Amino acid sequence: RDAIRRWALMAQAPTAAAIIIIILNINNKDVKEANSLLKKYSLSNNKYIIFIPGSNLKGKLKRWGVSNYRELSLIISQSMKQEIVLIGGKDDTEECLGITINNPNIINLCNLTKISHLPEIFRQSSLIISSDTGTAHLSGLSNTVTLLITGPTDPIKVMPIGQNIFAIQPDIKCKNCYLKICDHHSCMVNLKPLDVLKFINRIVS
Repeated sequence: RDAIRRWALMAQAPTAAAIIIIILNINNKDVKEANSLLKKYSLSNNKYIIFIPGSNLKGKLKRWGVSNYRELSLIISQSMKQEIVLIGGKDDTEECLGITINNPNIINLCNLTKISHLPEIFRQSSLIISSDTGTAHLSGLSNTVTLLITGPTDPIKVMPIGQNIFAIQPDIKCKNCYLKICDHHSCMVNLKPLDVLKFINRIVS
């Protein structure tokens, strides 16, 4: 019988001081499937960086955007010599496809993983860069350095709980607005890929 790994996933509720605890039961089959997927795409331990660029459709303002992630992927491919892996669900399909344009070093695993695969895939990655989305909270199980890109949501409230978790957010007056509709999206527009790269170099050095 497969051994069961019980992961206690903790996250702060966005509007309260409460802690939400979710238990994930992950067995040997899940870990083997995750490793098979990594092997299929020739992804070696600590040789790839994960992007989680999406969010649910009601939270689109939390997305950094296709062009920013695409530019960052090209910079990382050249400067860090790491492959980029995209993780997402059905709401993120278009976003992930857009990011892959003109970068052959991107491996798009959007819609190809189960939630029970992600802790192992995250554990073997060298870095995780994510929008404020639920999947990001799984990074806290991996101890992999994780950078959360935030704008309309407060990083103090939405950051995953765990070691090696960081957040970047432009320091503008309207940050943490929690709006669903915005006509300027300054919090994300003002955050450039080179700014993110500089922050990455600080936290991984």
